[in-house]
Amino acid sequence: MRSSDGKYYLTDATDTETMLRLIQSIPSPKVEPLKEWLAKVDELGNMKIDTERVEKSLN
Repeated sequence: MRSSDGKYYLTDATDTETMLRLIQSIPSPKVEPLKEWLAKVDELGNMKIDTERVEKSLN
């Protein structure tokens, strides 16, 4: 993937299903808002993840 410095770096990646399972397995109160949001997104059938919102939920 291309980074902010314009260089390409080897990057680990996963599919959506695996990422959702990984997030659901995290036992932390900080992750609960993200889990609730993902459940709402799933209900709507829209699996596009807003990265800024995810980062705010984890901080």
